[in-house]
Amino acid sequence: VLMSVMYAVSGYVMMFYQNDMWLDMMIVFPLLLPALFRLIEKGRWGAFTLCTVLCVLLSFYISFMIIVFLSMLEGAAVYLCCPSEKRGDRAVKLIISNICAALFSGVFWLPAFMQYTSSGRGNSLVSLYFGGYFFENTFDKTALLSGSCLAVAGAVLVLLFYKRIRSGKAVLFAAGGVISLVGAFIEPTNKLLHIGSYQAYPFRYAFIVLLLI
Repeated sequence: VLMSVMYAVSGYVMMFYQNDMWLDMMIVFPLLLPALFRLIEKGRWGAFTLCTVLCVLLSFYISFMIIVFLSMLEGAAVYLCCPSEKRGDRAVKLIISNICAALFSGVFWLPAFMQYTSSGRGNSLVSLYFGGYFFENTFDKTALLSGSCLAVAGAVLVLLFYKRIRSGKAVLFAAGGVISLVGAFIEPTNKLLHIGSYQAYPFRYAFIVLLLI
């Protein structure tokens, strides 16, 4: 209960309360992770597909950040949380689920993608991702986390006691949370998750880091 309250009243909510379309994703994301583990543990992929489609319907912009994150998490989740004899079956079902979610939500993300490729963001990926400083807007990112200071404390504890982490899920969440937190302060990585650029709000996927840690 304490962790749920910390997530619900985190610095992300305090900073982005005026952008309620982003808070919708903060609500759906905690449903997406149990659906992912349901697929991995039981082989049932309907809930994961539905939650992924719902993310795209609510906000294809923030859902892009979630999908990039999931693309890095899914393989590790299958390896760490699934018995070796079932990994092949679960990997196939995971791929099928992702393809179905992409097809069902295509009516929403495809027009946005076409508009993106014809906009200024799609002109020069090199200049978008690597133009500017390697560390940028550090104060703003830190200010957002200051409302959720226990997330930073959690990252420190993970680094100090990583040898005691045994559970596959614990390893997945700990490593994913720390890597996501560090990546947020590396500007090319941060820009990648913001589809190349952003204005005024440099850490729009912070709810992912907060939930994991």
